[in-house]
Amino acid sequence: MILRLGDLFSVTLASAKERSRPILLTATLFMVVNIIMSAFILLFGVSRAAQVLIDLGAPHTQPQMRALLFGSMSEGSADRQALSTEMNTLAMSIGGREIEKTLDRLEAGDPTAKAEITKAVDSQWALQKKQTVTPGQAPNPKLITEKEMAAVPDLIAGTERSDISARKSLRSILMYKTALGSDAFFAIALARVVREMPIFMALILLAVLVGVFMTKLVQATYLLVASGAAGPMTGIWLQAMRYILPLIGVGIWSFLRSYIWVPLLSIIPGLFYPPFLLILFLAVPAVIILALIFYPRFWLAQAYLIQDKVGIRQSVQLSYERSRGYWGKIFGNIFVWNLVIGISLWIVQIIIGLLMVIFVSATGNAYPLFSVLLASGAKTFTTQIGMALGLFFLVQLALSIKANPYVSAMDGSVPGSKVFVPTAPVPSKPSAAKAVSKKVVKKTVPKKKSSPKSSDAKADNADELLL
Repeated sequence: MILRLGDLFSVTLASAKERSRPILLTATLFMVVNIIMSAFILLFGVSRAAQVLIDLGAPHTQPQMRALLFGSMSEGSADRQALSTEMNTLAMSIGGREIEKTLDRLEAGDPTAKAEITKAVDSQWALQKKQTVTPGQAPNPKLITEKEMAAVPDLIAGTERSDISARKSLRSILMYKTALGSDAFFAIALARVVREMPIFMALILLAVLVGVFMTKLVQATYLLVASGAAGPMTGIWLQAMRYILPLIGVGIWSFLRSYIWVPLLSIIPGLFYPPFLLILFLAVPAVIILALIFYPRFWLAQAYLIQDKVGIRQSVQLSYERSRGYWGKIFGNIFVWNLVIGISLWIVQIIIGLLMVIFVSATGNAYPLFSVLLASGAKTFTTQIGMALGLFFLVQLALSIKANPYVSAMDGSVPGSKVFVPTAPVPSKPSAAKAVSKKVVKKTVPKKKSSPKSSDAKADNADELLL
């Protein structure tokens, strides 16, 4: 019989405990690589972001700006509020400068400036009209009043005539009650960020490639260890490297075999004719149904890839064949296991977050970069332990199903049971009593002498039978 959920739990935990050393070493390796990559990206990214803010007008030096950005990343840090205040001040400063430029263009007779001002005021007024106001509620000083709205045309006309009072009133409305200034700030900031985009994209691409490589490396390592691989860890890691591309191939081939991509093809007509995008309302349920039907039957392919030492297509085919009749057991067992592990990891990471808040408060956020990397490393390590336990559980489930293939009633066995091979009954040796009873006991019976007459009579009878 296939192992039950409780037995799978026990066997998985016992196997993981027995092989805890390679699990911990592999999780530590992933954590160290993740910390190095995170530190590199943070140092480079924060340095560039600090320079962008300084170029926009932030009144800080490069080290001060970096410290403020790093400090805002720590949980429970006061630097987050300080950075938010700094950004608002910067936005108001840049927005104010841009509004002054717009008013200068308006005073010079530029019609586009008048259109920009009118659009900003009308948009804010339309937005206010959609908001519900509770009776008796105090007026919001950030909202345009009806009196101000009615006075805007006169203020625009006065600014065009170089009326200082009208310009000052119009500037106050545009600065504090419309999005003209903030929109200008975000437009300038976005243009500055776009200039840095190629460098950031290259950095993100490098991080993604390293992340995929390390994820598949540790996945192959956990599967090898769970399947019984032994020896020095360097040897196991080198062996796991040979399975990185096959594991990616198993994922791709399982996706193709599950036919999930077929409903997604409905997006293509929608790119040329938008009404076809309505097909997505049917495609999304179809994708979910296909994933529920087929994907559980391919989950064991990664385990069979290593256990049976076969190729990509063969491992997927083996998973599909051996999982016949076990869809419910595979889906149910893995769902419950992932639920238990997921809740456990969630609780652990909440505890890690609380400890980091205590650490930041105790140190006064004196080590912002260290705090960020420490929190990231701790969460990565616990996630790796959860991943290892999940793959160990998958291997034990795959071994159990491999040892107990399903055969339907039409094949001569009970559904869901082990393969039943009928054999011929073995004859048992007779007992002594039966042997004695089967012996032929010869009795001495006196023979009767046949007379000549009787012999002649028998011959006549035989002749009659022949005739």
